[in-house]
Amino acid sequence: MQETEELPSMQTVGMPWPRHPYELRPPSPDLVGAVPRRPDCELDPGERSGVADLRWAMVRRLSDVTTNHAEAAWKLRYSKPVSPMLVVLLFAVPFEHQGLLRFALRADVRTWHLSERVADPAAVLQEMAILVHRGWRQHGSAFDVRTALTNQPDEGWTEQELRQRPEFLGVALSTLDTSVYGPWKRLHGRIGSGDDVPSEVLIQLTDGGRIRVMRHAGKEYHRIERQASTSLNPDGRPPYLPWESKLALNDIWPTDPTAYVWHFLAELTRTVYWGWQAWR
Repeated sequence: MQETEELPSMQTVGMPWPRHPYELRPPSPDLVGAVPRRPDCELDPGERSGVADLRWAMVRRLSDVTTNHAEAAWKLRYSKPVSPMLVVLLFAVPFEHQGLLRFALRADVRTWHLSERVADPAAVLQEMAILVHRGWRQHGSAFDVRTALTNQPDEGWTEQELRQRPEFLGVALSTLDTSVYGPWKRLHGRIGSGDDVPSEVLIQLTDGGRIRVMRHAGKEYHRIERQASTSLNPDGRPPYLPWESKLALNDIWPTDPTAYVWHFLAELTRTVYWGWQAWR
C-alpha cells in the first residue's frame, strides 16, 4: 500500500517534502544510490566524514561561482548584461580513498543574458521543473537533463563518470537580487566597483537539507555568512569554515522574501531527482 505524502501546513509555503530533512525518504529503497540519504546521526562512521567533505565542497564551489557571477555582472553591465540569477545542478562522483567512500563534486551551470523573460527566479525555476517533468515523461532515459538545463558543464567531467551515471545532489541558485541588499537593478546605479556587488546562494539538497551562503558587499565584501539546516562538520573534527546551524531554513514562511524561490527550487530538485533515479 502506497503511503500518501504529508500535506504542508498552512503556515509554510507548500513544500514537496516534509519540512524536516530527516523525514525525507527516497521514492523507493531500490532507487537509493551511493550518497547516503539518512540523518547524520544514523550514518555509518565511514560515511560521515565523506558526506561532510562533500557538503563543504559544495559551499566552497558555489562561493566561487557566485563571486564570479557578481564580477561578470559588474564587468558586462553595459556591453552584454548578464541575468542577476544563475542555476547550478550538483552531482557527486563516488570513489574510494584509503578504503573509505569519498565523493568528487561536479557542478553544471546555466546562465542567461539579462532579459524580462528571466526576471523572476521563481518563475524560471518553475518553468525548468515543467521542462524536466515533460522530458522524463516523454523520453525516459533518453532525456539528458544536463543538456536541457545547463550551458556551462563542469570542466572536471570524464566520459567514464558520465557513463556511470553519477549521483544527483540538488540544485543551487546564485542571485544578485539578495534578501539583504535588495534587487540588483536598484543597486546598479549606486555601486562604485565590482567589490560592492553582493550575492547570495540558495542550495536545495536531495536529502531535504538546505544551505544558504551570503556574500556581503562594500566594507563587508570579504564577510561570508554560511547557514545550513544539515551538518557541515566532518565527523569528530571542527568545521573547515565558520557556519551557523539554521533548521529554520526548512520552515519558509510566506513573508520571507525568498519563500517562492525556495519552493520552486525544491520543486526542480524533486523533479530532476525523480527521473534521475527512475531512469538510471
